[in-house]
Amino acid sequence: MSALANLVAAYDEAALVAVLSKGAVIRARREVAAGKVSIQQLDGNTASVDVDGVTLTLDGKELAAARCACPAVGLCRHIAAAVLHLREAAPAAPTELLPPAAILTLEGVEKFAGKDWSHALAMTDAPVSIAADSSTLVSFVETHEVVTFPAGLALNKALYKGPNAARKKRAIAAAALILLRNKGQALPERVIDEAKAVSVEVLEAAVQALAQAAQALSSGTVALARDRLFSLAISTRAEAVPRLSAELRALSQRLDPERLRRAEEKPVDLFYAMARTFALTEALRVTPSDPALIGVLARHFSPSGRRRLAFLGAEHWRTASGARGLTNVFLNLETGRTHRAVEARGAGTDLRFRPQDAWGLPLWSLASPARMAGKEILLEDAACAPDGNFGLTQQAVFGPGEVSLDRLEITGAVVGDWGQLPERIGEDLGRGLRQRAGEMFTILKPHTIEVPSFDPLQQRLVWTWQDAQEQDIVLDLPPDTASGMDAITSVLGRVVAGLVALSPQSNGGSGRVIALYLSGQDGGWRSLQFERLPELSGLRGVMERFKARAVPRSVSTLGAMHPLSLFFERMTEAVLASLSGARISNRLREDARALGQTHVLSMLEQMDAASTTAPKPATALRLAYLLSEGARLSDRSMCAEG
Repeated sequence: MSALANLVAAYDEAALVAVLSKGAVIRARREVAAGKVSIQQLDGNTASVDVDGVTLTLDGKELAAARCACPAVGLCRHIAAAVLHLREAAPAAPTELLPPAAILTLEGVEKFAGKDWSHALAMTDAPVSIAADSSTLVSFVETHEVVTFPAGLALNKALYKGPNAARKKRAIAAAALILLRNKGQALPERVIDEAKAVSVEVLEAAVQALAQAAQALSSGTVALARDRLFSLAISTRAEAVPRLSAELRALSQRLDPERLRRAEEKPVDLFYAMARTFALTEALRVTPSDPALIGVLARHFSPSGRRRLAFLGAEHWRTASGARGLTNVFLNLETGRTHRAVEARGAGTDLRFRPQDAWGLPLWSLASPARMAGKEILLEDAACAPDGNFGLTQQAVFGPGEVSLDRLEITGAVVGDWGQLPERIGEDLGRGLRQRAGEMFTILKPHTIEVPSFDPLQQRLVWTWQDAQEQDIVLDLPPDTASGMDAITSVLGRVVAGLVALSPQSNGGSGRVIALYLSGQDGGWRSLQFERLPELSGLRGVMERFKARAVPRSVSTLGAMHPLSLFFERMTEAVLASLSGARISNRLREDARALGQTHVLSMLEQMDAASTTAPKPATALRLAYLLSEGARLSDRSMCAEG
C-alpha cells in the first residue's frame, strides 16, 4: 500500500473523532452520503478532493499536513469527509491493517515515554475500558482521558483527548502498556523516581482545596469540592508528589453524597482523613524534600538476601473501581515479619485474568499457593520492596521439613494478647504521618471463640474471638468463603490460630479472617476463600454443631466508651459543625479543661479569633488532626488496659 493509502486506512471514524469532534465527523459522513464529495485527482501519495465546492489536498505524510481552502484553522470536516470518501473508494484489506499491539514494543514505549515512564507504569492500574474496531480506543474511566491508536500507525501517531494536555505523553504510554499487558507481555517492575522538593504552588492549591472540602462537608454540599480534589489530584503538578496526590484522590472518592447519605461514610472519619492530608501539606512545607512525605510512584524490588519463609494464606479481592488481584501472605521464619506477594490487574485490563485461577498456578516457578502451606520456602536472593512486598519474577525452592504452628510461635509472630495489637500495628505500618496505607497481617491465637453470627444491619458475617483476658476482637469472614456456617461451626474446637488482616483505624479492635490453622490429622493452614473446611458428617457432626451453639455467649469486657474517646468524638463533631456557623458549647470547653487538653483549648481560641493569618477552615483542620491523634492514642490506651 502507498503512504496515502496507509494513512486513509488508519483513520476510521473513531480516529477522526479523536482529532476533530464527533459532531464534525457526523457532518462529514452526511456530506459523503449526499454525494457531495468527489476525487479530482489521485496521483500516488497525493489526492485532490472536492467537498461541497471546497477543494483540499491530502498526502501520505500525516493528516495534519492536509491543506483545505476553507477558512477553518487546522483540520476540518472537509478533510474528514475526504478521508471517509477515500476509505470507501479503496477499502483496505483487513490483513493490511496491523493492530496497535502488533506494532508496539516494550522498548519503544519506554523510549517514547522518556521521563514520564514511571508515571505511565503507575497509570497501568487505573480502571479503563477498551474498544477495538479498526482503531483501538483506551478510555481511562476516572480521568476521562481517551487514547486512540489508529491501525497500522506508530506509537507517536497515537491520539489523545483529555482535560489536561500536559498528561498526553504519559497517558499514551500507559495505554500502550495496557495493550501490551493484555497481549501477554509482562511489564517491568516499577522504579522509584528521585525525590524532588515540592513546589509551594502545589501545597497552596492543596490547602485551599482541603479547606473548601471541609467547609462543604460541614454544610453537606460536597459535589463541587469532590470534583476540585480529584482535578487537583490528577494534575501534573500534584503527581510530582505521589503521596499527596494519592490522598487527594482517595478523599475525592470518599466524598460522595450517596455514600454519606447511605451512612457508608461517617462525616467524622472523613474530617479526620482531610485533617491528616492537611497535616501532610504542613509537614511538606517544613521538609519539602523528605522522600517519606513525598512518596513514590510505585515499588522498587531490590535484592535483599536469603529468606526462609512459611506460607500463611491468601485472599482474592476486587475494588469498587474494578481492579482485582490475589494477595499471598508469607512469614519470615527468622524475623517474624509478614510479607506479601500480590498479583493484580487494573480495572478493564487483561480480562482473562481471574485471581481465583492464580491460586492454582505456580508462584516463583515453584508451586501453586495451594501446595505451599506447611512447607519451608527458600528465596536465595529475595526481590523485596521497601514495604516488604515480594516481587513475582523470582525463583524459590522448598526447604527441608515442615512448618508447624510451634515453629511460627518461636518467631514471636503469634499474638495471644489483643492488648499488643495497637503497638504491633504501629511497628508494622509506622506512626503518625509516616504510617503507610493498607493493612497489617498477623497471626492471632485465641483463648475462646464464639459461633459466627450474621449482622443484619451491616449485612456481613462477624466472628468474635477472645484472648485470655477476655478481651474481644470482632472479625469479619471474607466474602466468598468456601465453606458454609455448618462447616465453620463444626471446626470451632479445632481452630488454634488464624491469619488476620487489621487496619490502622481499628487499633486492634476489629479485622478480617484470611486463613485458619486447624489442629488434628487433616489440620494446618486453610485459606477460607479457596479451601473447604473438613466438615464432620453424621451424628458426630450434629453433636459438634449442637455443642458449639449451646455454649453460652461470653459477656464482653468492653464497657461504655472511654471518657477521652467520647470527648474527642464529640469535639470533632462540634468543630466540623462550627464551619457552618454552629457554636462550640461551653460544656465541651469545660470538658477539655477538665481533661487537661490545653492544646485543644488553645486551638479553639484561634478558631474564635478567625484571623486572616489563620483562616477558620485551616485552623479547624489542624485541630481535627490533633483530635484524631488523641482519639487514636486513647483507643490504644484502652486496649492496653483491657
